[in-house]
Amino acid sequence: DTAKHVMVLIKSGMTPSEIGALLEKSGVIRSQLAFGVYAKLSGTENKLKAGSYSFQPSLSTPAIVDHIVAGKQDTFNVTFLPGDTLANNRKKLLDLGLFSAADIDAALAKSYDRSLFATKPTDADLEGYLYGETIEFDSSATVESILGRFFTEYETVIADNNLVAGFQKQGLSLFEGITLASIVQ
Repeated sequence: DTAKHVMVLIKSGMTPSEIGALLEKSGVIRSQLAFGVYAKLSGTENKLKAGSYSFQPSLSTPAIVDHIVAGKQDTFNVTFLPGDTLANNRKKLLDLGLFSAADIDAALAKSYDRSLFATKPTDADLEGYLYGETIEFDSSATVESILGRFFTEYETVIADNNLVAGFQKQGLSLFEGITLASIVQ
């Protein structure tokens, strides 16, 4: 599958052979040796930059080396639509091809200690809690850090619009207001 991307974190101070070994272990390249030879022959072995990269295993070794020399760290966007279902948001995360279903499900099932969830019953899922927005992430992002950014976005909107007080006037908790809003959507 050419659309699949493999995330690789090249740490500061890694030698060209350590980088080659990491790329081979990650399935990005077939041969650590070929990578090392190419980096040496092209005079780029001391120009490989640390960073978080996303590679398609179909890339050639020269293309991968150029990518690392350029230090082109990768970013991607996540878009959740306003009022979209949790199932659709889960599918969007899965469609990125960056995370396993198990990682996504674990992050969605996790309990987060945030003001956003102060009135959320423990048995309630995150339906309605992922703010509709497009946010850019760098390739080191985890499912939890992605969800966290959307929660922060929502908390900001709630604070800026004084929604907690607005819901309280209606006799609703924040959870009830969010649930009602997602039903109305």
